[in-house]
Amino acid sequence: MSTVLLALGLSLLGHVAALRGPSARILHRASPQRRMCDASTGEYDQKRAVVEEDVVSPPPSALDIRRLEAELRHPDTSEAPVQERRSLARGLKTAWDFTRPHTVVGSAISIPALFLFALPAGPAAWEVLRAPEFCVGLLTAMVPSLFINLYVTGLNQVTDVHIDRVNKPFLPIPAGRLTVRDARRLVGLGLLLGLGLPPIFSLAAGYSLHSLPLYGVLLGSAALGTVYSCPPFRLKRFPLLAAMCILSVRGALINMCFFDHARHIMAQIPGVAPQLGAMSMFSAPCLAATAFYAVFGIVIALMKDVPDIKGDERAQIRSFSVRKGANFMLGLSSSLVVALFGAVTVGLGGQAFTALAAGTVAKAAQLAAVAGLAAVSGIDLFVRVRNVVATESKQAYKYYMRLWKYFYLSYLVLPFAR
Repeated sequence: MSTVLLALGLSLLGHVAALRGPSARILHRASPQRRMCDASTGEYDQKRAVVEEDVVSPPPSALDIRRLEAELRHPDTSEAPVQERRSLARGLKTAWDFTRPHTVVGSAISIPALFLFALPAGPAAWEVLRAPEFCVGLLTAMVPSLFINLYVTGLNQVTDVHIDRVNKPFLPIPAGRLTVRDARRLVGLGLLLGLGLPPIFSLAAGYSLHSLPLYGVLLGSAALGTVYSCPPFRLKRFPLLAAMCILSVRGALINMCFFDHARHIMAQIPGVAPQLGAMSMFSAPCLAATAFYAVFGIVIALMKDVPDIKGDERAQIRSFSVRKGANFMLGLSSSLVVALFGAVTVGLGGQAFTALAAGTVAKAAQLAAVAGLAAVSGIDLFVRVRNVVATESKQAYKYYMRLWKYFYLSYLVLPFAR
């Protein structure tokens, strides 16, 4: 085998030498004159053929042979680590895109916000924040939740490949960056880790880091995500049921269950349990937050299908956007979200005046700031929607993603809205 490779290498070297030899360079420089002769008489072609046939490639030198033998025995692998790093980076980028990052960011912001929202009032809040159990409880709740998020969003992509080729060709599967087989493996891994990690964390920590509310949100989200995307249920075909799935997860499950799980974690901090009070998932602050995000979940559910009308029509999915039209659904979604922010402005503004009358100036300023931010958010969305052409998928999708940004913002200020 080494002899054959050496022979091929010598032949290649000979051809290179022929191309670079002095005779070839002379012929190359003389080519303009030959072209003139060709055009005038046509007699030079035969002479040129004879000259070119007489060009003999010089044999390779002994030094060339030794260099070729060295290259065959010790090939250059200096580029291999670079290629491996690039391949790893591409793989990680594909996996990240497969998770639908805007939903991951939403979960990563909402869970810490709800933990902070569930803090007890007064000095006990600082005791909780300083306790390592609080941080451990927060992290061990976030990690499995993000894996369940991967399961839900990934399963939807696996079952919607034919639709995404029309609506979202940039996603990893329709773009050819990820095979369906590998996508299914990621989805299965997400479900396995999402449901299996909480008891493992508890065993490692030596105390309970999982609770009934935590498993309620994990199992509930996974179950609703399954019936939403998979046959024979495939509830996404039915607009009202599809909206109810999103409303249930983004409204009740996430907010009420994580709020109650946070209280469960705080109750295990020494000396904090007696100061927690009776606040639970059915207390007024938690129910108010749940109502807000339930309505916001409806807005997202209604708006998300507006950019996807073409693909949904081809797949015979009769979404609200397909039935009512893009313009109607865009107007309805924007009206709901603007009214929602208006209600928050009025409600928190009234609480701010009440706090000011009671002499708690700091509390009044805090609530007034959140109310003002809600007012600005509503005005911004109202102004921007007037420049959106609903039938243009890119413009509708851009407005939809802007809704997600305000969704994130609302969670960031949630701990200050109590």
